[in-house]
Amino acid sequence: MRSLFSSAALLTAALAAPITSPEPNAAAIKGYLPLTVTVFNDVTGAHAAAGIDTSGHFRKFYFNLFRGSAIDREGKIIATSMQLSFPAGPLPDGNSCGVYGPDKTIGFLDARHTYLELDGQPGKAVKTDVSEFIVKCDIYVVME
Repeated sequence: MRSLFSSAALLTAALAAPITSPEPNAAAIKGYLPLTVTVFNDVTGAHAAAGIDTSGHFRKFYFNLFRGSAIDREGKIIATSMQLSFPAGPLPDGNSCGVYGPDKTIGFLDARHTYLELDGQPGKAVKTDVSEFIVKCDIYVVME
C-alpha cells in the first residue's frame, strides 16, 4: 500500500513541476495570424470589429462576424465601409482578403488597400444591407 502512495506522490510531484523547453526557433514558427475587420456605418457612426479566420474559409458578415454587434439592425448588418487591420504589424505583401456580395465581387483588402467602400458609392455614405456579404482571407505568414 505504501508503494502505491509513494507512486501517487511521485506522479503528483512530476505533474506539478514546471515544464521547461527551449524557446522555439523563430524561423520554425509558421501559422495563420489574426486579422481584424471593422465594418462602419458612416451615416450613423456605428461600427463593429471582428477577428477573422485567415485560413481561407468564407465568413458571412451576419452569421459569422457581426450578429449582435453595434451595426446589427434587427437581423440586418447595415454598413457603408470596411477596414482591415493586422495586429502584429504591417500586413505582409502578397496576402489579401476578398469581399463578395451575393452576386458580385465587392473588392479586395491587402497591405496597400486596407479600406473598402461596401456601398459602391465612393465619396458618399449610403446605408447598405451587407448581411449576406462574405469575406475570405488567404493569409499564411511564415515568421523568420
